[in-house]
Amino acid sequence: MKNMLPKNLEAIFLDFDGVVVESAHIKTEAFYELYLSYGEEAASYARSYHLKNQGVSRYKKFDEIHKLFLNKNCSENEKESLSARFSEIVFEKIIDALLVDGVLNFLKEMQDQNIPVFLLSATPHEELLTICSARGILSYFKGAYGAPHEKSTLGEKIVNDYHFNKESIIFIGDSLSDFKAATAINVTFMGRVPDGEENPFEPSIKTIANFLDLM
Repeated sequence: MKNMLPKNLEAIFLDFDGVVVESAHIKTEAFYELYLSYGEEAASYARSYHLKNQGVSRYKKFDEIHKLFLNKNCSENEKESLSARFSEIVFEKIIDALLVDGVLNFLKEMQDQNIPVFLLSATPHEELLTICSARGILSYFKGAYGAPHEKSTLGEKIVNDYHFNKESIIFIGDSLSDFKAATAINVTFMGRVPDGEENPFEPSIKTIANFLDLM
């Protein structure tokens, strides 16, 4: 394994979409499809807003898209309806999506070394568990947690529950919201930036193209 991980590693936090599974593009297009019923301009705005706020709960995105573009509030019933439709659009595609290169071997290696890996996602919690179970990867995670809880809140709780040293934890994510969560928890962040895609992170932040970079 390359020397990108600390030698005294106690735990790893991973985002899900775009880090474990190549599903970021699936959700981007799902936002466009979801908002087409409001018109093409709304659909384009929704897709753009999602791209600028990846890693944020879809419910928060529904609130902001409605407020900023549609000039109205998104009711709880409407949010639940949009979320259910969103799940219908993406579920089977994510089940069939490729895993990020090397992630399965990486998870196995961490398991062999008794280093716990925690999944922190903006995907609704039960949906996240269902997807991971269907893909046969749930057992590789010490814990898998999704929305409505914030990643920073989840991470802080894990640190306290397991009495981890924050300097011995690394958070791997693919969005600025992941970086902000890692900063809020006060753990080291590493970005995942696929080959050929724009790097959203500052030059000082270490990045990987995939998990082969860590093996």
